[in-house]
Amino acid sequence: MYYAKWLKPIVEVYKPGIVLDFASDDMIVERMNNIPPDDTEAYRKSFNDSIKFLERYLPENLKFTFTPISSFYTQEEFEKDLQDKIEKKKIEFNGLPVLDDKKKRMVEMNVKLKEGQDKDSQWREKVELIHQAYFAVDKRRPYTRAKDKILVFPYPLKDGKCIAVGTTKTSVAKFWVGVGVLKKRDDKYIESVLSPSQIKNVEINEEPISIENLSGKNFTRIKII
Repeated sequence: MYYAKWLKPIVEVYKPGIVLDFASDDMIVERMNNIPPDDTEAYRKSFNDSIKFLERYLPENLKFTFTPISSFYTQEEFEKDLQDKIEKKKIEFNGLPVLDDKKKRMVEMNVKLKEGQDKDSQWREKVELIHQAYFAVDKRRPYTRAKDKILVFPYPLKDGKCIAVGTTKTSVAKFWVGVGVLKKRDDKYIESVLSPSQIKNVEINEEPISIENLSGKNFTRIKII
């Protein structure tokens, strides 16, 4: 909804319209972050359901699509490509990447630790090695960074080659670890996404909601601060 509001003034004057495609790094999250495939599939279904729900409210020349990177590979092709890039990154890093405290916290925030995984003092570096190798696989970057596309991301990227739009008008949080809330402001509410550190410092209340044609636990309650 936030992206739709952001793009609506553009499609009103640019009649060819806009396709906003959400590229999903679905294929790597089990190996890198220990997220079960069932969770990734539930995410995909919910995302597509949300897009379908919003279609009735969008201008005809504004389309949302969802493209998993797995759609470009067979499992065998992907594993071969990823392993090739892991070996090349090992050469580049002369072993494992060196992480400062900030980068270590980033890894910790994204990984659902397996039992005993943190007994390895280099588990963060090993995860980051996979992360960097995945960025280099043959079919991901050519799709997400194609010359005929404009990259949109919640926050600025190091290379500066994206439009940073935030997560909402009032927040810049990594949406995959953030929590969506409504914030009371005067006599109305505004949307926001809280980071893990922000969540610890606020009191959150939940209210039941019902949205026709949307199902799942995330659409049966809303968090309010």
